[in-house]
Amino acid sequence: MRVRAAALAAAAGVLLCGCGEQLVFMTGSSGTPVFTVGDKTVTRQEIEVYYVNLQREYETLFGSDVWQKDGNEDLWTVVRDNAVAQISRVAALDQMAKEGGITLTEEETSACGSAAEEYYTSLNEKEKQYFDLDEADYAAMYEDYCLAAKEYQNILTSANIEVSDDEARSVTCQYICFTAADDAMTRAKQVRQEITDGMNHNTGKTFLQYIAEYNEDFASSMSVSRAGSDAALVDAAFSLSLNEISDPVEVADGNVYILKCISLSDESETEENKKTIQKEREQEAFDSACSDFLGKTKSGIDETVLSGVTLVTDADISTDSFFTTYQTYFPDNTESK
Repeated sequence: MRVRAAALAAAAGVLLCGCGEQLVFMTGSSGTPVFTVGDKTVTRQEIEVYYVNLQREYETLFGSDVWQKDGNEDLWTVVRDNAVAQISRVAALDQMAKEGGITLTEEETSACGSAAEEYYTSLNEKEKQYFDLDEADYAAMYEDYCLAAKEYQNILTSANIEVSDDEARSVTCQYICFTAADDAMTRAKQVRQEITDGMNHNTGKTFLQYIAEYNEDFASSMSVSRAGSDAALVDAAFSLSLNEISDPVEVADGNVYILKCISLSDESETEENKKTIQKEREQEAFDSACSDFLGKTKSGIDETVLSGVTLVTDADISTDSFFTTYQTYFPDNTESK
């Protein structure tokens, strides 16, 4: 459930990851301001807009009673923390944009105003009273969100995050696995010699037959890539020619493999690997830029005020379209892009 809460926050349009944790937590007197990043102040009302929308989206996925189910007693705080992390990172990016001279265009500002008008109109009277924000406040929130997205893209553009096909290439291999044991390598070498002798004497015994006879794993093929595969397997697989058979390879968990390369490039796997590596590099670029900024920027959270942001039980406060409304006006300016 905790993992799903994080995934929901991402689906709702979380632009960033990683820097919110560096905010300095503090206690203080109660009041509307909850936290600051540089000279940017975020209010309790703004956090509640994020939180209520995430809460209601979560209920749509799992049912309104999700908070009362066994094991989920503190789930609402996880979702609230997602909301706080999201808006705090938007605030940090806004300050970074301000420092770098990045601003919104007239068209972007106008679109934020239109989104605010649409969202504000969608609220019922009780919701308007609960959030205690007017249309101009929502326009400012959307402007903050849009500016954060521009700074995020600026960070990625400035960083070297392009992934080449070779970096993402995936090699497909059949294999014989010898599970971790003191004699695993010895047995693997014996089988490898048997394969060599069979090839030299043209016995006709195929690699699949050796797999059937000696493999100690349920599977017998794998895709090996530089993104996520054991380093020893990567070295061995990427050094093979098509249909070439490797010497025994011991991996980190103690298993020993004999590989046969059956494809030098799995296109679908390569594309998935490119996406994975790209996201990792984006994360690293953002973390680095955000860490540098927050290292020299004063920030803080008033936990006393934050503790007042609690689970909304009034069924009339059911808005869940704050993020989707933004995405309607900025379809190319979201985390999924």
